[in-house]
Amino acid sequence: MTVNRMFTQKVAKIDKEKLTSYKIFNLIAKVGKPHTISESLIMPAVAIVLSTVMKQSPQEIISVIPLSNSSVSRRIDEMAADVESELVLKLQVKEFSLQLDKTTLPDKFALLMAFARFLDVDGIHEELIFALKLTNDTKGESIFKKLEAYFEENNIPLKNIMACATDDAATMIGRYR
Repeated sequence: MTVNRMFTQKVAKIDKEKLTSYKIFNLIAKVGKPHTISESLIMPAVAIVLSTVMKQSPQEIISVIPLSNSSVSRRIDEMAADVESELVLKLQVKEFSLQLDKTTLPDKFALLMAFARFLDVDGIHEELIFALKLTNDTKGESIFKKLEAYFEENNIPLKNIMACATDDAATMIGRYR
């Protein structure tokens, strides 16, 4: 067996293990369960299936699939970053409407959420662009600066915004206190 073939087989095995862990992490994220569920429930269940149904030693297979709490957290963060980067790429080239919403959370800080609606190949999409903490105040100027900073950081041209809506227009633009 050549070195190249051995390397190719090893990479293919690693890719399968990584793909498996990503699929499991995706399921965990979708159901909104704690990351520790992979170690406390999923891996023991997989071990039972492997030993009972497949008649294989589960330790060999389970040991190569990274499903620790930190791995789950890291993979979910990677997937979220990938989703965000895909959305940013679309917003960089497409016109979209913007919906801004401000909310105050129980611990007295304000959260600004921005949603985009745009036309894509398979219809109209509505996506959350960001949810950012407002540190100074909730005046229109502060909100615009936060939005502008995010757009500049991600190279999204402001000219791509076709329309902008808020639910609290008078207070968000600073007309009323």
